[in-house]
Amino acid sequence: MEIRSYDFQAGDFKNWEIANPYHCLYILEGKKYMYIGETSNVKRRAKEHKQKVKEKRYQFHTMHIVTDYHANATIMKHYERLLTSLMEIEGRYIVVSESKYKYIFYDKKNEYELKFDKLWLLLEKKGLVREKEFDNLLTMEKFSQSPFKLLNEEQKKTLKAILNILNTKEDQPVDKNYQARPLKITGMAGTGKTVLAITLFDYLKRDIRFHTKKIAVVVANPSLREEIKFTLKCLNYAKNNVIAPIDVTRKKYDIIICDEAHKLRRNKNLLLYSKAFQKGNERLGLDNTHDELDWILMQAKTTILFYDENQIVSPSEIPKEVFKKKIETQERGYRPIELKKQMRVQAGRTYIKYIYDILYGKEPKRKKFNNYILQIVDSYQELNQIIKKKEKKYGLSRKASGYGFEYRNDNTSDSHTILINHEKAKWNTCTKGWIRKEECKQEIGSIYTLCGIDLNYIGLIIGPELYYDTQEKKIKLNKEEFYDNTVKKQASEEEIYNHVLNAYGILLTRAIMGTYIYICDDNLRKYLKRFFSSERM
Repeated sequence: MEIRSYDFQAGDFKNWEIANPYHCLYILEGKKYMYIGETSNVKRRAKEHKQKVKEKRYQFHTMHIVTDYHANATIMKHYERLLTSLMEIEGRYIVVSESKYKYIFYDKKNEYELKFDKLWLLLEKKGLVREKEFDNLLTMEKFSQSPFKLLNEEQKKTLKAILNILNTKEDQPVDKNYQARPLKITGMAGTGKTVLAITLFDYLKRDIRFHTKKIAVVVANPSLREEIKFTLKCLNYAKNNVIAPIDVTRKKYDIIICDEAHKLRRNKNLLLYSKAFQKGNERLGLDNTHDELDWILMQAKTTILFYDENQIVSPSEIPKEVFKKKIETQERGYRPIELKKQMRVQAGRTYIKYIYDILYGKEPKRKKFNNYILQIVDSYQELNQIIKKKEKKYGLSRKASGYGFEYRNDNTSDSHTILINHEKAKWNTCTKGWIRKEECKQEIGSIYTLCGIDLNYIGLIIGPELYYDTQEKKIKLNKEEFYDNTVKKQASEEEIYNHVLNAYGILLTRAIMGTYIYICDDNLRKYLKRFFSSERM
C-alpha cells in the first residue's frame, strides 16, 4: 500500500504514473474541503472532478492516490466509507463526498481491515489527518452516538422495522374515529437507543421519500440535547433539528423522534421551568394537567418514542403507569418494538441485572465479569487518580455521583466545591457540553450531565445519602444528606428512595469498559464488597 500525490490544478492527468491503475482510493485536498472516492479509472475521475472547479467546494489543489496490489473494488469501497466517516470526525477538513454515509449494514470485520491502521499512518505522514491513532477517534462522543458507528444486527432490524411501518403507514389512523399510533422502542440502558434515534433521523433526511418532511429530534435533557446537536452538526445538519419539548408547542411536525422519552415531564417539581411549561400548555389550548408527552402526540403526525421506564429518576418525569395509559387509549394504541442486545457494557445484560439486584436488596450470588472491571476503592483520592489515568489513556473517563452533595450556583469561586470525606472536589460547573469541555474533565458529573452518554470508564462516588443499616440489613436513604430539590419536593420517602436507586443504577451501567466505586458510608462499603471486587485492576 502506498500514497502518491499529484498536482491537481495543473490538470496533466495523462502523464500521471499510477502504481496500480485499477481499483484506487483517492483523496482530493483543498484549503478547507476534502473529497474521498474510489474508482477503477482514476485519470478519468480526475478529469471529471476538474470540470467541476467552478463550484467553490471543488477547488482542490492536490490529488492523493492510494494503491494496493492486493486490493479490489470491495476493499476500496470499504476504505472509502470508513475513511470518510473517520476524517469527518477528525475534523481537519470538511468532507464533501457525494457518497458519504451510505447505509451498508454489516458487523463482521474483514481481514483487510487489519491493514487500515497502516493507511491511517500514511495519511498522518502526509499531513492529511492530525490524530495519529484512528482508534482514538472511535472513543469520541460524537462517534459513539452517530451514524458513523455501524449498527448491530438488532439495531438494523429495528431500523428496518421502523422504516417499514412509516412506508406502509401502519402507524396512521384507519379512520377519523382513531388517532395515529406512536412507535414505542423500548430498551434498557446501553442498548443503543440514542445511536438508533440519530441514525433514523439521518436516514430519513437522506431518503427521497422523507427528506422534504418536517422532522425533529426531541430531547428533554439539556446535556444530551447539546451532544446530539453537536453530533448532527458534524453531519452538516442545523442545530434547530434537535429541539426541547417546549419547542414542540410552537409548530407541527410530520415526524417527531423523541429520544429518552422517559425524561418527558409533567406539572410536578418543575421549579424554574414552571412558567414556560404553563405557557406551552396555553399555546396548545391545554390546561396544566397535560404534559410534554401530550404536546408531542398532539403536534406530530408520526411519533417515535425511545423509552426505558427504569431510567425515571425524578417525580417531574411522567410515571410509567401514566405514560402507558396515555398511549394505550382505545382511540390510539401504540406500535411496540424492543431492543434487547446490550451494547454499552461489555459484560452485557447479565451485568445490568446484577447491579439492580444488588441495589434493590435481592442479594444475588457474587459474579465475576472477565471482560469488565468492577472495583471498589477505599478513598476518593485513589478514585481520582485512577480516572485521571484512564482519561489520559482511553478518553471519555469521568467521575460522577448521585444526590449526596449540595450543588450551589451562587457565582462565587468556591460555589461548586464539595467535600468528600474531608477531601475537596468540584461539582460540574455546567450541563451543556460538559462531557466535551477540557476544563471540566476533573469535575464530578451527575445524572443530569451524563444522561444518555456513553463513557469508557466511570469513577462513581456513592454519596452519604445512601447508607447500610446493619440491623435491618438493608440499603437505606438518609434524607438529611439528600440535596436535590427537583426530586425532593412533594415526593414521599419511598419515591425519593426509588429515584435515588434508579439514578445509581444508571450511573453504574454508564461505562463500556469499567466502573470504579468509592462509597462514603463505611457499612455500605463493607456490604457492597460482598458483590464487587476491591482488588486493584
